[in-house]
Amino acid sequence: MIEKVHTNENKADMLTKSLPKGKHEDCTFLAEKVKNKRFSFSSKILLIPPTAFQHGFLKKILTAAVGLELSVITQLDTSMSCILIQIGAIPMPSVASFGGMIPESLSGLNYLESLVLMANDFGGKVPESLGNLCNLIELDLSVNNFNGNVSEFLERLSACGSHRIESLRLNSNNFSGHLTSQIGNLTSLSLLDLGYNRFDGALPESIGQLKGLIRLVIHHNSFQGAVSEVHFTRLSRLEQFEARGNSLTLETPRDWIPPFQLRGMFLDYWHLAPEFPMWLQTQRQLDFLSLSSTGISAVVDLSSNQFQGSLPLVSSTLDILDLSNSSFSGSVVNFFCDKIPHQLTHLYIGNNLLTGKIPDCFRNWEELAVLELENNNLSGNIPSSIGNLVWLRLLNLRNNNLSAELPLSMQNCSDLIVADLGGNALVGSLPSWIGKCLLKLKILNLRLNNLRGAIPDELYSSDLNGVVVPFEFACGSVLQRNIDIMFLVTKGREAEYGNILGLLTSVDLSANIISGEIPEEITSLISLQNLNVSGNLLTGRIPSKIRYMGRLESLDLSMNKLSGEIPASMTRMTFLSHLNLSYNNLTGRIPESTQLQSLDQSGFLGNELCGAPLIKNCSASNVIPPTLEQERGYDLLEDEWFYLSLGLGFLVGFWGIFGSLLVNLPWSSIFARLLNSIVIKLHAVIV
Repeated sequence: MIEKVHTNENKADMLTKSLPKGKHEDCTFLAEKVKNKRFSFSSKILLIPPTAFQHGFLKKILTAAVGLELSVITQLDTSMSCILIQIGAIPMPSVASFGGMIPESLSGLNYLESLVLMANDFGGKVPESLGNLCNLIELDLSVNNFNGNVSEFLERLSACGSHRIESLRLNSNNFSGHLTSQIGNLTSLSLLDLGYNRFDGALPESIGQLKGLIRLVIHHNSFQGAVSEVHFTRLSRLEQFEARGNSLTLETPRDWIPPFQLRGMFLDYWHLAPEFPMWLQTQRQLDFLSLSSTGISAVVDLSSNQFQGSLPLVSSTLDILDLSNSSFSGSVVNFFCDKIPHQLTHLYIGNNLLTGKIPDCFRNWEELAVLELENNNLSGNIPSSIGNLVWLRLLNLRNNNLSAELPLSMQNCSDLIVADLGGNALVGSLPSWIGKCLLKLKILNLRLNNLRGAIPDELYSSDLNGVVVPFEFACGSVLQRNIDIMFLVTKGREAEYGNILGLLTSVDLSANIISGEIPEEITSLISLQNLNVSGNLLTGRIPSKIRYMGRLESLDLSMNKLSGEIPASMTRMTFLSHLNLSYNNLTGRIPESTQLQSLDQSGFLGNELCGAPLIKNCSASNVIPPTLEQERGYDLLEDEWFYLSLGLGFLVGFWGIFGSLLVNLPWSSIFARLLNSIVIKLHAVIV
């Protein structure tokens, strides 16, 4: 075969000389590049420069090639700046820009094993005679303008080359029509890419006979109908299934066990059954999964669907799992207690119908940074193993039926920034370790529980009194999902906080059974923006130093048993836009300021108060309005008694020393001599 080529070597040289004149530097460079790779040159290589790509010259070259008895060509690649026609097994670099239709003469290359025409401007129909290239191992017609039906071409190819072709790329063209069932005869295929075309109709069940298939790509076509387990019968080597953008329906039995282990599956815009495809739990090597218009990268995002049944078991290699806003139900025991260490960092299973206890199995989930189980029907206590989550930054268990006390082990979660445990049935007192150990805490929500006792003085030790760190910096940025979305009760209503959550600091202890006085130390939370302790049994006065909480925007002390007057220093709280002091035992006149008088009068009802914004007139009740000077008596540095005692202390100390010197003459004489010597030395230094 090789000898045949050599006998035509002179004719080939003559053909090369007859090419249109132009710059051949690219071809020369390519030839040198091939030589440098030390390939065997026992076979003939024909390099054609870019100037030959005009006026249908490809057709002439191929016709001439056959005439030169070069029918033993094994590779043809047109994707380079030079066409490289070769015999043997020399790998082909690729680049050019051909156009028009594929010449029929191409079918004369009987020994062709690799045909790569990708990324050109070829158009029209693929010649049926191309299916006669029975020795093809690789066929790449991708990224062109081919159109029409390829069924007859594929049927011919499957008839003669069914056991040879391994790679078939027809993607990114305008092919249309039904896909022939004969494609199932190409049993040596490891890659089949039909993406970005206009194929329609049902996906042939014979696809399931491609036992060597590793990657199947059919995305962005118009396939319709059902896909069942039959379509995957012999696909034991399948690793990648890309099928997004079709109108297919997945119909597999609940107990079906696939023959493959996928690394990636993309079924966006498919019609999935109401029940979550349980067979996904068998895919232990899954890195990429995208279902129902959700995109992932080492992430499973199945949120906002209508999946039913128990939570699926998930791969231990996942980083982020979002199963929120669906209809999953039942216990979470099997999900958390599979005895496999997980590297999951973000888990979202809130807003479902989950019931039962949270099992004490967090020892296998130690990488968790975000844990959201909100709005379910979970009951029992918070397990002590939550203390193993030392990287935890966001914990959201709100609106469940959790009871018992907060576990002591939770103090190990020292990186915790957001703790939302509201809307449960937690009991016991507010633990002091919240302020001692959770020093990075910025949002604390314990509203609507059964907590008792006093507010611990140590609460002010947390980061609520420090510099606000953006939440996305503290918790890490997740591109596929806005993890920083929460509902907080501020300014008298429940509001959703999204991107600005990281700029918020909040404490909500409302609707509990907390008693005692509001500790003066709470005013040290100078960065706090929202404070809500309404609906408790708090007594005593409003802290006089409350003006130091200058960033407060919302303050709710309503429905307690607070007494005394409203501190006049509140007139300095210029950021305050919501104030609710209603239904306490407050008395006196509301301090006058543009800030307080502009607030809603409903925030002052249920007290013995008068003055704007209330209708009740203070002069009619002979009420003397509190002044800022009167209130300053509560401040040590501004108290007149403080200055009086300071003056008395100075007099007593001064005369206690100097008076004794005056009475005791020997000591007085010694002290006088000492002062004289000091004065003499100072004079000598100065003069």
